Amino acid sequence: ALQFRAISTVYAQGTPHAHGRLLPEPMLALHSSAEHPAQFVFDRGQLGGPSGLLAFVASDSQGERAQTEQRVLQQAHAQLRLPGLQVVQTVVEKRATFACTPGLRRPGNRVLSGLWAAGDYTEGPYPATLEGAIRSGLHAAQQITGLRH
Repeated sequence: ALQFRAISTVYAQGTPHAHGRLLPEPMLALHSSAEHPAQFVFDRGQLGGPSGLLAFVASDSQGERAQTEQRVLQQAHAQLRLPGLQVVQTVVEKRATFACTPGLRRPGNRVLSGLWAAGDYTEGPYPATLEGAIRSGLHAAQQITGLRH
């Protein structure tokens, strides 16, 4: 019953400044909208990757790949003052996360007697996040440990 949402990562190459960076920090939050779809950008050169490579992440990505790429390039120019970036690759994970909608009923951790599930999709206080997956795993482990004593 879960409705899935896509996450797109647009990798774009630019010419780094004299200090080898394109961004002042390894990661920046961006202002997103329908016309500017990315919420975050990572300077891969500052994170041990190729110099001048940026990764723009757009959650709940909608539309065609080419349209997303064009909007991200416009966003980079408008918000980061980075004209002239060239798209290298775009990865679209169509079922990357689920929609957190009001009244959403997610499956519980207990599948059968003695069988427990864990993951970001199971019932819990967090949406599909790493934190949600970790807490789900801890809860399942606590249940298993409690059953063995």
